[in-house]
Amino acid sequence: MEKDRLLKLVEAYQEHFKQYNRPDYNETEVRNDFVNPFFEILGWDVQNKKNLPQHLREVKHEASVFVEENGKQVKKKPDYEFHVGSTPYFFLETKKPNVDIMTSKEAAFQTRRYGWNGNLEISVLSNFTDLVIYDTSVRPEENDKPSVAQVAHFHFTEYVDKFDEISRLLSYETVISGDFEKTFANISSSLKKEPFDKYFLSQIKKWRLVLSKDIIKHNSIVKQGTLNIFVQKLINRIVFLRICEDRELEKYESLKNIGTYAELKRVFVAADKKYDSGLFELIEAEQFEISDSILVDIFKELYYPNSCYEFSIVDPFIIGQIYELFLEEEIVIKDGIVVAERKPEIVDSQGVVNTPKNIADIIVKTTLAPLFSDEKFTEWDSYRIADICCGSGNFLLSAYEFIINYICLFDYLFISS
Repeated sequence: MEKDRLLKLVEAYQEHFKQYNRPDYNETEVRNDFVNPFFEILGWDVQNKKNLPQHLREVKHEASVFVEENGKQVKKKPDYEFHVGSTPYFFLETKKPNVDIMTSKEAAFQTRRYGWNGNLEISVLSNFTDLVIYDTSVRPEENDKPSVAQVAHFHFTEYVDKFDEISRLLSYETVISGDFEKTFANISSSLKKEPFDKYFLSQIKKWRLVLSKDIIKHNSIVKQGTLNIFVQKLINRIVFLRICEDRELEKYESLKNIGTYAELKRVFVAADKKYDSGLFELIEAEQFEISDSILVDIFKELYYPNSCYEFSIVDPFIIGQIYELFLEEEIVIKDGIVVAERKPEIVDSQGVVNTPKNIADIIVKTTLAPLFSDEKFTEWDSYRIADICCGSGNFLLSAYEFIINYICLFDYLFISS
């Protein structure tokens, strides 16, 4: 039955192929006419016909937001996110058929950039004429050829004959059966894997060491404990502000345009007033001298083309897990030499064990669900939730998401009734 539907879709496309390849046939039209039906045939509820609340939708359609980066208009969100529950599995980026995605470096880079920042195994690029699957655990580079990290390609004339293969890779059934991860573990590209979480962790570890060495070099008296607190807080602030830029809470490239530590401190003062979170409160170590060039180099590494970060896509839970691993180590000063070592308590416990998001969500749901029954809705305002062993705050984030989603679902069911 699915093959019959697909055959009709392909025949309709082929019949008017020249018309669909005209420049005035746009992305929205190809999505509505062909891409949406294609993924519905693969079992996905693309149009949310199940009427699921927003946080449980299988396919999330992103509004395209364009910003200027290095003189180019760049889109900030993928066209589709494919989920089961709250877990994202892959992004889909679409182009109009007039764009040859097999030769477009820009289209390939954009798709891989989204998937890499999402810390996903794969992402998909299609103009319906072609469908390409990329291994997005490989860090994208600006000048990569469109074929780099490509693990599968199908032309529309092959869709029917290779339907079983496409279904094995991208269908809803493949995801819910648990075969998705196994499938792409076996066919992913042979290139060096450098997923977002590992790359970003190595980068902030490098910054910690570089900043610490610079502070020791330019300041006469530096206590080890004070140094660790200050450098950690400095990196936290920089990362926070950079994330805010991509989430359009701060002007894009604000950090990149800072040239001195004195300027950065003024930005921190303004951020303290704006966010009032405690993150930007002044501490005694703010008086440390830091080389301006060190900070400028760090800022450059946070922007394209030196990096392909797109923090509007990065899941806060992933940042939290990176943060926990970052805190495994501390700066140690030995005879004037600065090194990073694992904390003694981490060595004794044989390392930090991150709680996966799906496990954290289950624990939170089991704990909170009895308190958020319909009968107790008048008590919700009085609840206070604490994560006593809070490290990165991921359990608090999971609790926040549970509460928001439950209230939205409660309102949805109330309105529906």
